[in-house]
Amino acid sequence: MRRRLIPPTSALVAFEAVARRRSCSEAAAALNLTQSAVSKQVRALEDFLGRQLFVRVKGGLVPTAAAERYLADIGPLLDALAGASLRLAGEAHGRKIVVLRVLAVLGDRWLMPRLPRLLSARPDIEIRFATFLAHSDLQLGDADIEIRYGPGPWTDADCEPLIGQEQVLVASPAMAARIATARDCLSMPRLEHIQARDAWREFCAAHDLEEPYSGLPIQDYEMFHVMIRAARVGLGIGLVPRCLIEEELQTGTLVNPLGLSITSRACYQLVVPHRSRPTSAASAFVMDWIRREARDWFQSRRNTMLASQPNRSEMAATANP
Repeated sequence: MRRRLIPPTSALVAFEAVARRRSCSEAAAALNLTQSAVSKQVRALEDFLGRQLFVRVKGGLVPTAAAERYLADIGPLLDALAGASLRLAGEAHGRKIVVLRVLAVLGDRWLMPRLPRLLSARPDIEIRFATFLAHSDLQLGDADIEIRYGPGPWTDADCEPLIGQEQVLVASPAMAARIATARDCLSMPRLEHIQARDAWREFCAAHDLEEPYSGLPIQDYEMFHVMIRAARVGLGIGLVPRCLIEEELQTGTLVNPLGLSITSRACYQLVVPHRSRPTSAASAFVMDWIRREARDWFQSRRNTMLASQPNRSEMAATANP
């Protein structure tokens, strides 16, 4: 077997800490080491690579261009190494660790309130949340499961639509009062999520509208929670997955004018990476649980819609007293 040229992990960790903080002293404090020890690790890595990694300037250290590239390469690898180590250490203590990457807004508004049910059913499973990056590489192995947002599919993973296909029109109460027909929406400030750029075209198609130029630019947002906040303060109207805004609709801080909505191609999707490591039994259990929770949410939503419809016999009696 060919010998791998891998620098000591202690040197890599020290380099990453210095590169992110631009300071040996701050990196030393974060790693609970002396500044001298961190400096020695960085010099050892520079000797190993034969490259200068930092330039000293007034106020700190600046990574060289080569160091910036190196940091981008090794960061995910260190995360994957840490995840694999945590997994194995957890198994030694009878814990089954599942690393789940999920967008913060869905985790906060939909997943977290349901998570106690999973942990009650399987106390041996420990869920660890990974930071979500828009262009994450699951093949690095730092997440067992991911919930992404978009129309899919993705080349690096298998995906299945989970929740969020129903996008409802939302507006502040004051702005909703100005909407008497679907066409009124086209002359108002509109908010758009950058991963759901077809939403307003889908809205127009669903409601038989030909979109005219209104002179008002559509405002772009990278995160739904910021877009929801923008709608609440009256910056515009938006199309948002219903699963994210139940609380606002119930309290009346946001209104769904005329009950208008669409079924969008973009939604939250359950994603499993393409990789050689097989899916663990614990990960499979968590995925099945997430699917059940999504189905239960849909059924609850359907029951609510049916209950809100007037009884047909009562309608007939009212029409023919």
